[in-house]
Amino acid sequence: MSEPRPAPRARIVLRFADRSEVCLGPIDGAEPCDLALVDRVLRLRLQAVREGHSVVLADVDADLTALLDLLGVRDLLR
Repeated sequence: MSEPRPAPRARIVLRFADRSEVCLGPIDGAEPCDLALVDRVLRLRLQAVREGHSVVLADVDADLTALLDLLGVRDLLR
């Protein structure tokens, strides 16, 4: 019997200039909550900003929230 998958760490949402949104998908809960994860999310955000959009995180778990706070980037992803 396989183990149940952990809950997602967060959902990545692309917000367009007209305020419409599309969910790009979840961040897998089995993925390590580390600097590499934050780096990938921030690079995605940078690309979206260059295109005139934004990226926000929704339903963020406690571990990722704590890491974003520690790095001082939580407000960039709201």
